[in-house]
Amino acid sequence: MLSVTKAVDLNSTKLKRPKVFLKIAPDLVDSDKKDIAKIALDKQYGVDGLIVSNTTISRPDTLLSSFKAESGGLSGKPLKDLSTECIREMYKYVQSAIFSFFSSL
Repeated sequence: MLSVTKAVDLNSTKLKRPKVFLKIAPDLVDSDKKDIAKIALDKQYGVDGLIVSNTTISRPDTLLSSFKAESGGLSGKPLKDLSTECIREMYKYVQSAIFSFFSSL
């Protein structure tokens, strides 16, 4: 992460520094979510925000689509419960310090 923020800073000497966001999947284990929150809150990394609950590669048993065996990221309504829980947990871990909420569900 430090190499990313250093590269952003080096390339931004003449321009305003672009915002740096971490984009995370909703199916991370709890310890990974806590580690990401620590990094996001540590000023040395220059993280401006989190994008929580991108897509998942997991497939819920309730998925009825004929495409349910396809590989790749799943998004939308089938992800709602998993996504909502991930947002709730990350909000708790970052203590609302860098949190904005947007949803496409």
